[in-house]
Amino acid sequence: MEEIFNNLISNAVNSFPAGGKRPVTAKSLEEYVAVQVEDGGVYVPPEKLPKIFEKFYRAKHPNTRKVVGAGLSLPIVQSAVEPHQGAIHVESCRNQGTAFTVFLLIH
Repeated sequence: MEEIFNNLISNAVNSFPAGGKRPVTAKSLEEYVAVQVEDGGVYVPPEKLPKIFEKFYRAKHPNTRKVVGAGLSLPIVQSAVEPHQGAIHVESCRNQGTAFTVFLLIH
């Protein structure tokens, strides 16, 4: 779990405009807990969303140009979530940013 949320929160912090909020929320959804991490700044067009979970893919955005990384954090998150009978969902809105929601089964 630490690896999942460390990667998502680090990505949000690195891509967020200076002085903005970095919301992290959690709620119970029947047999799952849903934890959402929002970056609030980086918009990913719908046709690019499936690619963000591919190894070495990096979204091109002015806020991420100076961020050092290999494009591995989201594939790592996805591979860590699935063995826990979980899933990850991503939504991106222009002028609002991208939100990642991790669904984890409550045992």
